[in-house]
Amino acid sequence: MAKEIEVRDGLLYSRDHLWVAVEGGKARFGLSDYAQMEMGDLVFLELTEIGKDVGIDDEIGVMESVKTIDSIYAPVSGRLTESNPVIEKEPKLANQSPYDHWIGVIEMSDPSEAEALDDPAAYRNRV
Repeated sequence: MAKEIEVRDGLLYSRDHLWVAVEGGKARFGLSDYAQMEMGDLVFLELTEIGKDVGIDDEIGVMESVKTIDSIYAPVSGRLTESNPVIEKEPKLANQSPYDHWIGVIEMSDPSEAEALDDPAAYRNRV
């Protein structure tokens, strides 16, 4: 029997299966449970160019698993201000507990963009 996908309440979700926690004018994000299951066992995860201004859907990083290599896309526009060194050092943590391990933080240039992200109910219907 397949594992049920966890969708955590209180978060928003991007088209590319990132969870997003809006904290003031900042968006902290990580891989959703669905994303980590689709990727398989992660072996590499890295954000590029901290301090760079990014637009929605700009490529901001890369992740590699035993199955595939994929890009990480910005869920909102703004300045990429932080990456999580813990998850970059041990990407498998995103497989073990994806909602407890964030990847990065974007200081949003337009906080209203977060309204276009899926709420938990809409995301559950999508996955």
